[in-house]
Amino acid sequence: MAIATNTRRGIRQELLKRLDRNGVISATTSDGNAGKTTMVDSLLNDSNLDPTLYDGGYVNLLVATPEVRRVTAGGFSAGILTLGRAATSQIVSGTSYELWTLFDPTMVDNAINRTLERHYYTTLAPLSFCDDPDMESVDATTWTGSNATPTKQTYVLFYGTGALNTGGQQVLQVIATAANGYATAEWQSAPWIPVTPGEKYWLSVLASALNTTTGVAGEAWLRAYDLTNSAVIETVTYTGREPNRLHMSAIVPADCHRMSIQLGVTTNTQYGVFDDLIIQPEDSRRLPLPSWVTQEGQIEGVYKLVDNATNSGGDDSSLFNEWHLERVRGTDIIWDHLGPAPGWVHFPYAVGQDCYYIVARKAFSTLSADTAATAMNKDLLLDAVTWELYSNLIEARPEMQVYRTHANDAKKRYLSRMRHSVPLQTLGVTVGS
Repeated sequence: MAIATNTRRGIRQELLKRLDRNGVISATTSDGNAGKTTMVDSLLNDSNLDPTLYDGGYVNLLVATPEVRRVTAGGFSAGILTLGRAATSQIVSGTSYELWTLFDPTMVDNAINRTLERHYYTTLAPLSFCDDPDMESVDATTWTGSNATPTKQTYVLFYGTGALNTGGQQVLQVIATAANGYATAEWQSAPWIPVTPGEKYWLSVLASALNTTTGVAGEAWLRAYDLTNSAVIETVTYTGREPNRLHMSAIVPADCHRMSIQLGVTTNTQYGVFDDLIIQPEDSRRLPLPSWVTQEGQIEGVYKLVDNATNSGGDDSSLFNEWHLERVRGTDIIWDHLGPAPGWVHFPYAVGQDCYYIVARKAFSTLSADTAATAMNKDLLLDAVTWELYSNLIEARPEMQVYRTHANDAKKRYLSRMRHSVPLQTLGVTVGS
């Protein structure tokens, strides 16, 4: 998948330029009144402008939490706009804003998100007993830090010949605030997995470790921990900047019924970066689908990760670029909309010490803030939103032929782009047939 660079604000302001010939993107040049109902911009102090031009228009104040206010009737004069409802704070000089005459910017944001939800990209996702195995959840709230600060980072780390993440946009960064700080994975919103004594679990994760001061390699680790008896079950470590896959088999001890999976860093202030955490019972014949897979049409194939050298899990670790994917045949998808996962991939054999992925179509994430970004093709997104916005105007004003023309033009551009678009590619892996 391409890197997300198109922010909600950037998309909305491009739409303002395209759709509203009287629209304005500017900043105030003087303080408004203490009553918080006026804003001043010398750019608008133009005697040639119609004094009723902005009556009923929408001002989007681009403050920390953006606020939308409407201009009162007759509320535009000599570079001053009077708002029908007071802003939260006085509108001081230098406040950035958007001025719309045709669309409510909140409605535009909603149209952007509806468009994103209707469009899909092809990605690679691990099958795992973990709520956020591919680290693609918006934030790190499904990861519990202990002497560490877990955060999501929206970049791909390249060291040597490998890319850290295999698909999607994000990785989990764990910065140690004391020695052996770590983040704990969640399954079904709990920071542990229910287990049975004697069970064997296969654990695997992509990892890279750095010293935040010098940039040299640090030490990261993967650990299975017995919560029932407060004891370490198994740990595998890695020292290196280049992406590496850590893996191990952990046997659940006697009397252990809760096991936590921890991603950690050995030295205080250093950080580890992780992606694609695999947690699976080795004797299981089924693995849970990601929560965002809701229909079989999204799934394009099930794949197994294979070591180029050994064709198996093998050692405790191996370099990321030593692996490739092979398609798995004979699997079934069983849906379970009331269960802990929306559905399950059923295998004709026990999954053992292999890592499994699906290649699937995933809806683009919605944008909840102006700084949030998407990787959807910008022109395709703009045409789709333009089509929707003008179609809504047609419903309200069917006599306005110009709106119908604009909607049809946007529709044609959108459909043409869809016919000629190149699917977004997943990153960092070779997908075999």
